Amino acid sequence: MGRKGFIFTFISILFVSVILIAFFIQAANTTRAKTEEARVKVETVNTFLKSIENIYLNSAMKAASGRAFDAMTECIIIQSDEPSKKNKLFEEPNTVFTSIIINGDLTTATKNKDKKSNKCDNVIHNAMSKNGIYDPNDPEKLVIISNTLKDLIKAADSIGLILDFNPDPNKNLPDSYSITMTQTDPWIVNVSMPLSFNLKTADSTVEWQIDNFRVNSTISIIGLKDPLYAASDGERIPISKWNGAATDSDLQKIIDNSMFYDPIANGNSLTGNLPPSFIERFNQDRYNNGQLKCNNIDGYCGIETLRNPGTGKKIWVDYLQNVDPIPVVEDVCLNTAYAVRIDQPRRTAYNCQII
Repeated sequence: MGRKGFIFTFISILFVSVILIAFFIQAANTTRAKTEEARVKVETVNTFLKSIENIYLNSAMKAASGRAFDAMTECIIIQSDEPSKKNKLFEEPNTVFTSIIINGDLTTATKNKDKKSNKCDNVIHNAMSKNGIYDPNDPEKLVIISNTLKDLIKAADSIGLILDFNPDPNKNLPDSYSITMTQTDPWIVNVSMPLSFNLKTADSTVEWQIDNFRVNSTISIIGLKDPLYAASDGERIPISKWNGAATDSDLQKIIDNSMFYDPIANGNSLTGNLPPSFIERFNQDRYNNGQLKCNNIDGYCGIETLRNPGTGKKIWVDYLQNVDPIPVVEDVCLNTAYAVRIDQPRRTAYNCQII
């Protein structure tokens, strides 16, 4: 082969090599780009998923729950304008709570005896509105779970994700959801809701199917309005906690400041009537028929106060006013200026020394 042929062959090999190198570089870049794109998609889906599971839903549930409890108390108070309705408390507070927290009204409660007047719906709408004033032209400003789910769907769409809840918050009534309230602590309400949803990218290359995820929020009752005093007097008395054991010298402070107390804390042991939990204080049946107990290890998680629920000067344990016959005696404890009506177990718990 002559010199010219050698040069031509060398140039040809060099040219092919350049093409191959360019091809491999392009392929590597394409692979790297696709890998990076896939990584970004996975991270986007995972980050959004974690924000739903760990932060957003729990926070939304907590915010809506506090408003729902206030709405329920306000509904109890407005019943005082309707003398024919002696049952101011609710018979099924969990059903009422679910209807309010999901839909912002008493849609579900129409199926039982807890459907209240239109005044109650108006109270609920205002209590669940972001600024406290309901705008019927903008129902999406209600702080309720169905609106939270719709907001999450919109947020997912804005970053190229598709989020679907089961049941669909746009189509289903509150009874499609199952919200439960429980108490294993006198001062905490546990709110729980199972939820299933699907989250994926627009091209479905990354997808998560979440079944039976549970939204769990703990709600402190400190500062919430007490339903029993709302029912008996139409008063909005915030729950404040008396810390530590109560003795005879503390009773007047508890009474004067409307302090609430866990009577078996600090080793006090009571028999007979058990004080109602916060949830039970909304419940007319449980409140009146002596089924006052909760599901913690001791079968008890109630609170009470000695503040007079009526207009008289005699003081008694708040919920015993509706127990017939009233298991109390009228005595005067040392270091108090009140005639304290108190049953025998509590006389011991409060270390009430009779004059």
